[in-house]
Amino acid sequence: MKRAEILQALQATMQAYIQQQWPQLLSEVAAELIEQADRASSTHDARVMFDARATWLAFDTELHSAWLVHLQRLLDRSLVTAFRRERRRFNQAPRHNLSLRDLADVEQELALERRIANFRSEAGTTLSNLNARIANLYHQTESAERENPFRPYVICGSLALGISELDLLEDVSEVLQKAAANRLSTRVIDLYQQLNAQLESFGIPVKLPAQGRSRSEKKSSKSRALQPIDSPTVTATIPTALAAQASQLPRSDLLLRWI
Repeated sequence: MKRAEILQALQATMQAYIQQQWPQLLSEVAAELIEQADRASSTHDARVMFDARATWLAFDTELHSAWLVHLQRLLDRSLVTAFRRERRRFNQAPRHNLSLRDLADVEQELALERRIANFRSEAGTTLSNLNARIANLYHQTESAERENPFRPYVICGSLALGISELDLLEDVSEVLQKAAANRLSTRVIDLYQQLNAQLESFGIPVKLPAQGRSRSEKKSSKSRALQPIDSPTVTATIPTALAAQASQLPRSDLLLRWI
């Protein structure tokens, strides 16, 4: 099979898996929000949990549809940019003073990064194996999560964007995003196992070929490597760059800009 056909098959598997898991995810998130409300330290926090649960159940169809739309959008973009070098660096973004709204947007992105890190932890070696197989599919000698079109960032980012479309109160939206991501993260290892098995069936190995470059060439290449939004090494550089963009772009375009 050609690379494009393999990627289309993987994309179909991911989308079908999310479709299949949605009913159970809907139920589990609702149950988790009830438990969180029972453990809440204040009446206000409990009310936020109950409001989040009511919203989650009342708008389940809209949430599901919005999530799938944004998942498709991020997947399409990721498939286009995989192993391409012309992405912008964060330090190329214009710098401005941070407003209170900018800081709120930055905090949302940092919260998203924490959820991505949780997905990464839950996935374990299934993610690193998938990264390696994707690199082999592109005939690369080095793997990188950033180049994997099916990485946690795409799943978490699309879910966050889907929930954001409801235009909820900030605290309710954040509670929903966190609870939904927590429940979804327990399934990511199963999803990545399926994608790995599918790639293996297509003859794509997990072992990368020996690299032909010298150590100095590798070091030079690494020094030029781009730092993505979903890389675990760039958390400290996120605020200034994202804040500079946040006042000019809607959040969905902001996430796409760095994918």
